[in-house]
Amino acid sequence: SIRLRLTIPANAQAQIIFEPLFPGARCVRLIERNETIWPLRLEYSTRNHIITNELNTGWMIVQTGSGQYEYEAYWQ
Repeated sequence: SIRLRLTIPANAQAQIIFEPLFPGARCVRLIERNETIWPLRLEYSTRNHIITNELNTGWMIVQTGSGQYEYEAYWQ
């Protein structure tokens, strides 16, 4: 897994890209502060996140607004 802590400034939006940890890997779960925010689907939205799984690259792309976040991505 990989863990990322970051702060997005007030009145800003961010696109966060998680690249696979090794060739051919795919993300099987994405967690933000102990809550699963992506449960192995191609596209998923929560109150604070829009999450896309890019099949060609294996990237997980998270779009979110301002705030403090702690993500953990699990790869298989």
